[in-house]
Amino acid sequence: IFIPYYSWDKGFSVKVLAGSVITLIVTRIFFSDYFSVMVLFAGLIILYQVVSLGVKELMKVRDF
Repeated sequence: IFIPYYSWDKGFSVKVLAGSVITLIVTRIFFSDYFSVMVLFAGLIILYQVVSLGVKELMKVRDF
């Protein structure tokens, strides 16, 4: 899932996190074979979010 950098804000991150969690629950119930793959993807998405949000906050603080 590609999300453009400029669309990041805290509210948006929460929506994406909630969407990831709901997708995981649905996947667990209906497609348990694919669950481990979905966990991996969700983990990568969440990691990307945290890193990009951190970078954005640093940019604000350092005034780039």
